[in-house]
Amino acid sequence: MRLPTETEYLYGHDHLYSVVCLFDESGSVQERCEYDAYGKVIVLSTNYEPRTTSLYGNPYTFTGRELDILDGGNLQVMYYRARYYDADTGRFGQREPLGANPVGGKENPFKVQRQYASGMNIYEYTKSNPVKYLDTDGLMPKACCEALLPHLLTHPRVRPYHDKARKSYDLNGKPCLKEIKCKPCPAGQMGAYYPKEKIIVLCTHEGPGFTRPQVLETLIHELVHAIQCDYSYSCGRCMAKEVEAYYTDGSCTTDIDCVDAAWRSCAGVSSCSGKGPADYYGKIPFPPQPSNPPREKD
Repeated sequence: MRLPTETEYLYGHDHLYSVVCLFDESGSVQERCEYDAYGKVIVLSTNYEPRTTSLYGNPYTFTGRELDILDGGNLQVMYYRARYYDADTGRFGQREPLGANPVGGKENPFKVQRQYASGMNIYEYTKSNPVKYLDTDGLMPKACCEALLPHLLTHPRVRPYHDKARKSYDLNGKPCLKEIKCKPCPAGQMGAYYPKEKIIVLCTHEGPGFTRPQVLETLIHELVHAIQCDYSYSCGRCMAKEVEAYYTDGSCTTDIDCVDAAWRSCAGVSSCSGKGPADYYGKIPFPPQPSNPPREKD
């Protein structure tokens, strides 16, 4: 954000993209924002003293939406593209526009199946679970992972691996990556690549879930596995694959740290029984060379 004085401020945000602070050019926090579950904002000083409004004219608050203050401050709403949201009530001010038929005429102006696609309450915000879900356009709530994924795939750190994974094929000529999904996983798991199904799963969990940097690292990690496109379950091969993936996603920088991280992923492999990470210290080439897929197509 640039003020007329040419001073620039940078936004800090949480997993919902809600603005939580403003940084000045030196990186010092100049203002903070806190929210209740449904997004009613409280603007705070650096010492957490409440303010009636932003001293810097910051209009962006909950989920990164612009806050419109109307009726002399008595009404605060946010524009979500398809309709307006009221954080005081935690509901949209207009009914669900999905299913509306603009053609009119003899046709039914609504298609009931779509009108209730996101639930029977057509004013409800994010299935009444605003900590887990986002509604980026006022139409259909999505888990944070689903809302975030399209943006992450264009991230400069992710795009080269995504492009390469999409061009990777196994020895039978089948694509190594068919789909990237967001779905619930066992507690603590962040993601997985399934070589037989050729699918990457990014894990979703109840509550705040993982931060954007964590999801970014996990996506890179699993894309590396998709490029490897390897069915082997030998302990040594598992360790080599994981060392490359952890090193590439930035989770580790030294050979011992990367081997330790890899062991946490490989310890459950049956061929690793009776072994430990120390068995692989100095045994895996480091830094690892980027893998090439079994086959690659333009």
